[in-house]
Amino acid sequence: MGIEFVSFDVWNTLLDISTVFRFIAHELTSQGYVKMDEEATLKTIYRVYEKMRDMKRREEIQAPELLPRSQYELANALGISRNLLLRVLSQVFGRLGTEPLIPGALETVKFTKELGLKVGIVGNVMIWPSAYTRLVLERTGISRYVDEQVYSDECRVLKPYRAIFYTLCRSLDVDCSRGVHVGNSLVDDVAGALACNMIAIWINTELKDVEVIANRIYGIPKIELAKEIIEKLARK
Repeated sequence: MGIEFVSFDVWNTLLDISTVFRFIAHELTSQGYVKMDEEATLKTIYRVYEKMRDMKRREEIQAPELLPRSQYELANALGISRNLLLRVLSQVFGRLGTEPLIPGALETVKFTKELGLKVGIVGNVMIWPSAYTRLVLERTGISRYVDEQVYSDECRVLKPYRAIFYTLCRSLDVDCSRGVHVGNSLVDDVAGALACNMIAIWINTELKDVEVIANRIYGIPKIELAKEIIEKLARK
């Protein structure tokens, strides 16, 4: 029998996080909230983002603390209050439309659903809450093809821990071994999926075509190439 479901990571898999960072940097500088110029502000956002990701990888911070800690860290680095940062995030996501949508992402999720498979989202949360990510997925049209969304700030577990994938599988009423997870992080997405006996599709822009990386791991340079792998696995 073939696979029964596919789960997707969000940021830099379906949606481009750099687009959101640019919107935030523009809002902060155009309104005069920070003393830096837009380029320096953008670099500061990336620096804090990478710092928090490194802390997560080293397991120096867990899911319940990651969102508020990343907000405090960013606000301090920008020289503003956390309250002002939250206002800016609200303003940015209130206006954000389809701009972050990665080419081929909507078509890939739609194709997966039309194959008769269940579709889920599994995402880690940093800087802004999952409610904002849900909002963007709705505006881009992706949400209409998604059965369940699971985020670290809601279930209080981060990828690559198996518990977050198990939470999705319970919601979808499926066995993890009958699924595929698509994402861009070798640690969070690939290692997390393999720990649950899922098949992993790793988006690596340095690849030139579809590759079988190892047992139960496929590599692709862009998300639309996941369609042929998912279709093949569904029809086994």
